[in-house]
Amino acid sequence: AIAAQTPHGIANFARRIAGPASPVIDRLGEIDVPALVIVGEKDDAYLRAAEVLEARLPRAERRTIAGAGLLQ
Repeated sequence: AIAAQTPHGIANFARRIAGPASPVIDRLGEIDVPALVIVGEKDDAYLRAAEVLEARLPRAERRTIAGAGLLQ
């Protein structure tokens, strides 16, 4: 049943059940393990997020998959 839901519907459900999540972006620097950030070249909605994750995670490596993703 969950897989049949839209991303917006799942997010709305999670917010109502768990409440608002505290922002964690400023704490990403505390994660001291290797991280691989993968984004599609055409994933316009996620390209900036991938840049931020790569910049904030101390041991991150970003890979962009050529030709992959969805233009918004």
